[in-house]
Amino acid sequence: MAVVAEEDRFDGSEGQVFYRTWHDGEPTSIALIVHGYAEHSNRYAHVAEMLAGPGAAVLAPDHLGHGYSDGERALIVDFEHIVDDQLWDQWQENHYAAGTPTFTSGPPPGTNDDMSD
Repeated sequence: MAVVAEEDRFDGSEGQVFYRTWHDGEPTSIALIVHGYAEHSNRYAHVAEMLAGPGAAVLAPDHLGHGYSDGERALIVDFEHIVDDQLWDQWQENHYAAGTPTFTSGPPPGTNDDMSD
């Protein structure tokens, strides 16, 4: 079966949050991809496709103010909104069996910082 990519939105803490999913049938694991500052979920499509091919179901939301989500571009007023809007538990609970192994992936914080000091 080929990897299927889908897009949707949900009501987030400060507006509509856009997200992408990738899957290839019944998942053997579930992955949440969290993009970095001033990025968007589609930047990691190649990673999602590689994970989905062998059986992971992958979720990648655009943070508020990023990608296709609502909000002022690249403005994060409160990081708690980013955490709240990951919808991880709700998505997993609504779509997949309890006990399916899960993991989170994304760039480490601070990788966009200037380290030349």
